[in-house]
Order: sequence, then structure tokens, then C-alpha cells
Amino acid sequence: MVKHEQLTKLPEWKTMYDKLHDREYDDTITYSELDDCLLEGSIKDKKRYVFDRFKKEMLHQNCKALENIQNKGYRIVNSNEHVRLTNREIKRAERRARVAVDLILHTDMEKLTGREQLIATETARRVQPILATLIAEQKSIKETQQFKLPQMPRK
Repeated sequence: MVKHEQLTKLPEWKTMYDKLHDREYDDTITYSELDDCLLEGSIKDKKRYVFDRFKKEMLHQNCKALENIQNKGYRIVNSNEHVRLTNREIKRAERRARVAVDLILHTDMEKLTGREQLIATETARRVQPILATLIAEQKSIKETQQFKLPQMPRK
């Protein structure tokens, strides 16, 4: 049997979006529902790029973020949970920035040409503030989220 997507020749992400974009917050979109939108294969394997585009369109066009539910699919996250997801992504960025700083700071400069040393030094000079900024902003955001209004005295 020929799938509907094959007849329309839409990009697979568009077919996925058209079929699933109106789902409600807190709904779960299963892996099988996502895979049914593909011509062949699975989003878990070689079709991850299709899901990534669908996920981006859901966020940009519908303000709906998706969070993985292990071995089941993806849950459409409520709007009040976007801050939590944002914090998680900032932590990921910080970890990656730490790896980048470690890589450049632990370069054997003696094995580099003069030009390569200049490039490595300049890269280190630029990467370290990125990490410092991520750490500082993450702390600042965390403090902001814990801020509580002072209690007003009752008369």
C-alpha cells in the first residue's frame, strides 16, 4: 500500500508537522506515530534529521517544546516548563564549553608552528570568556528563579 506522504511528495518533516501540530500540551507523541509519518525508516535511526526539523517547527510555529520520554516517544511540554528545559540546555552548553576550554588549554604548543601557536592562543583567549559567561549567567538565572517577594506586613 502506498502511503499518503508518497502521493503528496511533501518533505517528511512537513507531513509529520501537518499530522501532529495540533496536539495538546502534555500529550505524548509515540515513536510509532512519528515513524508512521516517514516514507521508510525510523526517527531513532537514520531519520533523526526529520524529527529535529519537526521539533524545531513545533517550537517556532506553535510554541510547543518536546521532551523525550525514554522508550515511549516525546511529550509536549507545558509552557510553564520551558524555563526548566532552558536551564537544562544552558547546563549542556556549559559542559560543552568546559570540554572546549580543556581541549585548547591542553594543547602541546611545542608541537605547533608559530602560526598555529598564535591561532591556539587566540582561540584560548576567546573561548575562556564564553565559559565564564555561561557559568555566571547560569548562576544568575538560578538566583532569579529562587527570588521571592518579601512578605508585606499586615495591618
